[in-house]
Amino acid sequence: QNTDSTVLSLLQMNGEITSKDLEIATILRNRILFLARRLGELPHMPMAQKLALAEYLGKDREATGQDLDIMWVLIRSVAVASTIASLPKVSITKEILQPLYKLSPRCLFQAAEALTTAKRQIMGNTTPRLCLEKLFLILSETLAVS
Repeated sequence: QNTDSTVLSLLQMNGEITSKDLEIATILRNRILFLARRLGELPHMPMAQKLALAEYLGKDREATGQDLDIMWVLIRSVAVASTIASLPKVSITKEILQPLYKLSPRCLFQAAEALTTAKRQIMGNTTPRLCLEKLFLILSETLAVS
């Protein structure tokens, strides 16, 4: 059972949650926070660290696809929130991604589009690591806060 379906089943169980379910939910939460931090750091991250991150995230094609989905949701959430006058209540990911709230929705939607393109390529036949290296270069420019 993959993480997405486990989280969905957690929501459907009416409180009957096993310790394994909580463990998987904690793993997912930690992954979301890890990826949110990397997105916020990406524009200022040294090239060697970007390449190391691409290598780390690009080891498993399916996991890479899930990571790209998470990053897409994070970027899209910031983009949508930045177009609404009243920002959503404070959350851990909002605090981590605070610099991105200064970007225009156009830049954020371009970043979301780059993530979608990368996922399509990785789910195709592109080497995940190389695709992530290219993606991180694109996102570094797109998400740079001036």
